Amino acid sequence: MVMGQFGGKLLVFQSTLPSLGIGRLRLRGDDVCAYGTDKEHILRVPEDTFYKQMAAEFTKNQIAVDIFSLSGQYCDVASLSSLAKYTGGQVYHYPSFHATTHRDKLKHELSRNLTRETAWESVMRIRCGKGVRFTTYHGHFMLRTTDLLALPAVDSDKAFAMQLSLEETLMTTQTVYFQVALLYTSSSGERRIRVHTAAAPVVTDLGEMYRQADTGAIVSLLARISVENSLSDKLDSVRQQLQLKLVRSLKEYRNLYVVQHRIGGRLIYPESLRYLPLYILALCKSLALRGGYADVSLDERCAAGFSMMILPAKRLLNFIYPSLYRLDEVLTMEPDRIDGSLRRLPLTLQCLDSAGLYLLDDGFTFLVWLGRMLQPELVNDVFGVSLANFPDLSKVQLTECDNNHSRNFMTVLRTQRGKDSLCYQLPRVGLGLLTLSSMFPSPGSQQCDISADSRSECPSSSLQTAFFYVSLYLVAIAQSGHKPCVQAFGADQFDATDPIESSSRSSFFNWWYFGVSASATVAVAVMSYVQDNVSWGLGFGVPCIIMLLALIVFLLGTRTYRFYDSSPGKDGSVFLRAGKVFRAWRKRSPEGGALVEHGEYAENAVLAEEVRGLARLFPIWAACLLYGVVFAQSPTLFTKQAATLDRRVGSSLFQIPPAAMQCFLGVSIIICVVLYDRVLVPVARRITGVASGITMLQRIGTGMALALAALVVATLMEMRRLRAARDAGVVDVPEAVVPMSLWWMVPQYVLLGAADVFTLVGMQEFFYDQMPGELKSLGLALYLSVLGVGSFISSFLISVIDGVTSRDGGTSWFADNLNRGHLDYFYLLLAALTALELVAYLYFSATYVYKRKPVNVH
Repeated sequence: MVMGQFGGKLLVFQSTLPSLGIGRLRLRGDDVCAYGTDKEHILRVPEDTFYKQMAAEFTKNQIAVDIFSLSGQYCDVASLSSLAKYTGGQVYHYPSFHATTHRDKLKHELSRNLTRETAWESVMRIRCGKGVRFTTYHGHFMLRTTDLLALPAVDSDKAFAMQLSLEETLMTTQTVYFQVALLYTSSSGERRIRVHTAAAPVVTDLGEMYRQADTGAIVSLLARISVENSLSDKLDSVRQQLQLKLVRSLKEYRNLYVVQHRIGGRLIYPESLRYLPLYILALCKSLALRGGYADVSLDERCAAGFSMMILPAKRLLNFIYPSLYRLDEVLTMEPDRIDGSLRRLPLTLQCLDSAGLYLLDDGFTFLVWLGRMLQPELVNDVFGVSLANFPDLSKVQLTECDNNHSRNFMTVLRTQRGKDSLCYQLPRVGLGLLTLSSMFPSPGSQQCDISADSRSECPSSSLQTAFFYVSLYLVAIAQSGHKPCVQAFGADQFDATDPIESSSRSSFFNWWYFGVSASATVAVAVMSYVQDNVSWGLGFGVPCIIMLLALIVFLLGTRTYRFYDSSPGKDGSVFLRAGKVFRAWRKRSPEGGALVEHGEYAENAVLAEEVRGLARLFPIWAACLLYGVVFAQSPTLFTKQAATLDRRVGSSLFQIPPAAMQCFLGVSIIICVVLYDRVLVPVARRITGVASGITMLQRIGTGMALALAALVVATLMEMRRLRAARDAGVVDVPEAVVPMSLWWMVPQYVLLGAADVFTLVGMQEFFYDQMPGELKSLGLALYLSVLGVGSFISSFLISVIDGVTSRDGGTSWFADNLNRGHLDYFYLLLAALTALELVAYLYFSATYVYKRKPVNVH
């Protein structure tokens, strides 16, 4: 290596992807399929270690590297820039480079690079007083030891950031000291050392520390940490971590004064941090962190990240939250008055006038924005072109024309560039209200977002929302009529007076549930994938078409169905007759209180007995309600748990959608129905002599016991998931994947599926069988009401527990961040309640008298 003898700086001008020889790179480019997956960050890291190893060799020989990327196509800035990152260098990126357009910018920045004051062969050591220590360093350097930074070259345009931690209490001292020493060789060959020492006061009041906080330093540090995190995590997760840090810090400050000032739900913050939320939002929308595949090119995103790693705090704040000025109002002024009249505007859509001319300056680029209603004469004066003859203003070359408007406009540009000589802002011209829509937070600009997989995500209109809820209610109304009636109608196709058909009716309920579960399993598996990855319209459209086909098939069989005459005769309806029975029942014989079976009373004697039978059903129904609570957890809390786990299938990129976990429930039901009907029933029939193998109430009780076991397993699984989150250090990162396989949740789904086969099918048969002939559909509706009321009880329990556990700033069992919540406590509570329910059920079922005894096959 020629430069190894004397060191120095190497300028690399890269105009194409190196594809030959040592260090060749392949055209990997940007991959839309990788965004939103665990492999997204691989796009932003070097392809191999060659360039990092070369950078280490350069550092050893005191050689710094600056990269000038001048390509109009992808050239893998992520890999090449390792040379600059580890040698104290800098990355200059010129997207869509064109010599005519970028000439002045390249000239200025190359001149600045060669003429600025530079320290050579440098090492930097950072020390601090007793009780604190620096833990991490951020910037462009090679870390030799825990506190020594190797810098082949360093200049005044670069900045570094460090994180510190407390090793012990500082309350015994009033001041803590920090010292930075830079040993270097000047351009004249002198070996020098520069030392900076700073003293920071130690305060006992946490609120005082907040009030003295430096927003610029905080944002500068968080920006560097976020850029580094984007090299090992998804962009969406990085943005979530930023927002979480902000929320936690402001919440902690608020908790200091929430009681003292009785502020209720209002947000408070110290004056020093009033702009911190704004800068965090701007940081999330910066080139390095915003959006996904469709927002920023990969090279431009990586180059922005490398720039943010070295920018001083003031320049970084201006880069993520640019300065906006209105120019059309000052172009008519005298040149010496223009600079004092420029007023920085907030970045909101309301500040943009369609008749205005604006300048947006982020320190690297000038974006000149023209409103649609801007006077054509002003456009012609400033740019020397007419909108009618030159519609694409982005290709305009800005030169000074012979008029006051143009001269004043160029004066503004020169003045703004003079305020910061580090970079040359290249002007770009845009026309229309959409140019800055992605930067300005407003209803119009936030109407649609781009997700990590480059799909539009748009909030619905009021009409769409209303239509959506009307559709949901129509589905609910249709289900309330369809579910109980169609199943009762199916069971009515078996003749209760025929011994063979009567025995087969019990099997009908098993196979009915088998068909429902099998179709639901297929629908959940396929439709959840279609809705997540293809289209919600298609996801709802396919079931709609299938329901239409089912209706046609149902109507085609009309001539083959059995219909029974259930007319209640002269009384009009069974409910009117039941009312008459209650009135007759009250007129009992004075002798024994029994119903007198002659005259009008004899007519209603049978129905009176059925009314008493309905009353005996109520305790059984009430004892089953808690099973409805357990049933409600599968599509809700179980799914939330699944969303936090590692859902990959093997080593592939394919991930199981959380909602698709319901398939395991369906598969368990399908298998258990077959085993129950073909194995358990024949064996039990030989032992008990009951046609159905076991009685209906025994079947329901067995299912409740299995549900209790499922809750115990779910509790143990959740305890293990929380422990895995703590061990992996992702407790406070809700978007992070807990390093625990999704398959750990399968046992609780299998047990709950087996419980459904016993309890739900048992309830269907029980309530159908024990209801009067005219109320068979009502009996199945009674079974469905167990699930409906159970869902309401579940919602009530969750609301009460959430309110109690989150009171006074506590952490709710159902926190949005499940890693901080305690679903294990909730499952344990449900298990205890289920055990009590099972005891009550055993008592009521032991005293229950069937309407008719089970048929004995002997």
